Amino acid sequence: MMEAKEKKIEEDNSYMFKRFISHNPPIYNDTPDPKAFDDMIQVMEKLFDTLQCLEELKVGFEVFYFKDKADLWWVTVQKL
Repeated sequence: MMEAKEKKIEEDNSYMFKRFISHNPPIYNDTPDPKAFDDMIQVMEKLFDTLQCLEELKVGFEVFYFKDKADLWWVTVQKL
């Protein structure tokens, strides 16, 4: 019974991620412009609201779009 519930949650999360990426969210690559980062965050928040994305999925979805130095920073932070 528990395996079926876990599988359903995994399928729902996968479906939500597919919906999320279909909107081509912006990529953040550690541009030194704070406005660029703020703009990216605002676009992501609008997308999360529109899709009614669960809170527990937001961070994982957003960091998927960190590239280059931003991705390296995230990997480093996770090891702390």
